[in-house]
Amino acid sequence: MAAMKLYPILSALSPHDVVEAPPREGLASQLEMIHRLVSTRVAVVDRIAVVAHDVQTGLLKTLVSSSYDDGCPPHHEVALADVPTLSELARQRGTRVIHDIARDFQSSSSHSTWLKLHYYQSSVTTPIYQGNDLAGFLFYDAKQLHPFTDADVEKLVEFTDLIAHLFLTQRRLARGIVSAIQVAVDMARSRDFETGQHLERIAYYSRIMAHALAQSHGLSDEYIEYLELFSPLHDIGKVGIPDHILLKPGRLDAAEY
Repeated sequence: MAAMKLYPILSALSPHDVVEAPPREGLASQLEMIHRLVSTRVAVVDRIAVVAHDVQTGLLKTLVSSSYDDGCPPHHEVALADVPTLSELARQRGTRVIHDIARDFQSSSSHSTWLKLHYYQSSVTTPIYQGNDLAGFLFYDAKQLHPFTDADVEKLVEFTDLIAHLFLTQRRLARGIVSAIQVAVDMARSRDFETGQHLERIAYYSRIMAHALAQSHGLSDEYIEYLELFSPLHDIGKVGIPDHILLKPGRLDAAEY
């Protein structure tokens, strides 16, 4: 990504815009800020969404979105292999412009059905890559037919570069932390097989429970993604506890406690 492409966009952000985006909300807050700016350049964009791709499982997962009304299909997951149009787009590494979703998406997939139910009629989609690995897709959706001109698509390229940069930066940071977590999990497994298995189960169960509680507790897809990634840390203190204490069959004495 050419850094110079970001300069005109970043220069348009006022200090007020930056302060408005609370760091605790991560990429979602940043995307909302960028969406406001996109609207000043390409007014037809009603929704922007980032969908993450899990290289290990091949799943596409909703991550963050910004829209003026409908948000994003919540907690949606689908195998990339089951979406031939996106699989082909990922292979081509190009940008796809759909001018009439109802005409061009005849499938009844949950995502295309959601788009139609919420009156989205056109879209611009670009795959995001981290090196040779597909990291996800970026969607710009509009509720008008044929709204995107060639000039609009060209303008969106700059915003795509910025959003991809933010997404991949966060992804690299998360991967670094996850790598450290994996080292800790491996250490725990080497000392206590059951502890290692326990950490893996906790990650899996955390995602299941978070999905079940998402609506009632307002949990975003971004929150759920990182909850699953970081949940193995809940018991990480065991790594630093001596074996004679960790594996003691009876009660700990005062000194050990």
